[in-house]
Amino acid sequence: MLLFLMNIYDDEIRHELEEIYELYKNDMLYVSNNILRDYHEAENVVQTTILKIADNLDKIKGKNENLRKGYVMLIARNLAINIYKKRKKLADYLLYRGWETELVYKKVIELIP
Repeated sequence: MLLFLMNIYDDEIRHELEEIYELYKNDMLYVSNNILRDYHEAENVVQTTILKIADNLDKIKGKNENLRKGYVMLIARNLAINIYKKRKKLADYLLYRGWETELVYKKVIELIP
């Protein structure tokens, strides 16, 4: 369970988010990990996805299973792609500045959440 969900006082909203997390966490993790090739970053994407869904829960409330899953997976995929693009942009910049490949990789992992 995600710890931030404990801070949600509305039981109905908390239950809905927990249900979404339990249903789709493996799928979100799979998609994110395929894009980022980093399990820990993929876990961060899953948590960020749940936070984004919490902000927009009314958009998927009452929708059928396929629409909910599509919405959740779209958010996870887009977040992973955004992180990938930031990482790539930073790596390209550091390589352009003359850093060696190993140093660039270490620096990019440190700087990108």
